[in-house]
Amino acid sequence: MILQKGPCFIDEEDEHPQSSLHHRNPLKEITNRQSPIPSTRSSSRPPLTHTSLPSRSISPLSKNHKPSTPKPEKTVGPFHLYKQLHCNSTHTVKVWTALEHHQDYPVMQKHLPYVAKVFDWKNMTQLEKSFAEREWQLHKQLSDTRQENKYREDEGVLPLVYLFKTPESSYRMMVFPYCYQGDLRSFLNKHKGRRIPEHTIRRLMTGVREALWQMRLKQVMHRDIKPENIFIYNDKCFLGDFGIAIQKFISGMQHEAVILGTQAYSSPEFLGLLDSKQERQYLCNSDYWSFGVVLFEMTFGYCPFQDLKQNDLKSKMKDMPALIEELSQKFPISEYLKDLLEGMLRFLPGKRYIFTTWANHLWWKTTDRKMCLL
Repeated sequence: MILQKGPCFIDEEDEHPQSSLHHRNPLKEITNRQSPIPSTRSSSRPPLTHTSLPSRSISPLSKNHKPSTPKPEKTVGPFHLYKQLHCNSTHTVKVWTALEHHQDYPVMQKHLPYVAKVFDWKNMTQLEKSFAEREWQLHKQLSDTRQENKYREDEGVLPLVYLFKTPESSYRMMVFPYCYQGDLRSFLNKHKGRRIPEHTIRRLMTGVREALWQMRLKQVMHRDIKPENIFIYNDKCFLGDFGIAIQKFISGMQHEAVILGTQAYSSPEFLGLLDSKQERQYLCNSDYWSFGVVLFEMTFGYCPFQDLKQNDLKSKMKDMPALIEELSQKFPISEYLKDLLEGMLRFLPGKRYIFTTWANHLWWKTTDRKMCLL
């Protein structure tokens, strides 16, 4: 799932349009997961209008110009769908920008942009349906985890706002907040060729760390952690796209782990590169390896396993501690960060840092400065 940054439309009364866009946080408007109705927004702030809709930008100086609402491409249930952002290879799962429109469904604020993941249920194969049903169940469990533990709603797993299916069961839909700052891949591309300060990396990656904590409580494995599945809102990261996620106790896990995911961010045991049958068993440590690769890419500016063949990939994975040591000499980083990377990117799962070790590492506890890159 890839979210794009859309043009901004400003209300007449808004005297500080950029400030309004940046500080407005629809993630905090998501209330108790047993009720789809969000909390009432502050009346002192003007509504954020059609941020994600596919039309031309309007200058903040054009205060006398009211934006017209573009015609939606289609309507599913209580939502108008406007711009298609992404679809799968069989065109049965599509991601759209969306606005709620039907008064009989007081689900959310009418002028607040969302993203709708729409499943063309009638044309999906049985395998696709099983993955979709699993994705809904896992998102629901993670939402319950957030509620049960009184967890902060501005970090962690991308919140699931609403589930909907048409009466005739031809479409099903998952609705999420629209992350106007895009995904982590777009952030990395924006800063390509420039070092990202450690305090910025720490600030962004804290959200993914908290998402992995939520997943650990429910024994959920994402299996495809990469920059394209990490979304940014108000300078904070959220982990999304649980399309191939699974729970530890579900049968058939080991076979699926070999054929799914993204090779450049997959662990050695995920790819079947280990010699011991016991070590090839898929563990939650595999998600931690993937997170370590993302952390490496943010630190040194590239993914070390991109476009490698199987034999070269195994050799490169075994040499990660030496590579980290070499790069840290050329591009100095703190000893804490170097130790964290080496601990998360060890070839054997049994030697790798477990969750409580890396999540409580001293690197996370060092004094943070205000992030200034976004």
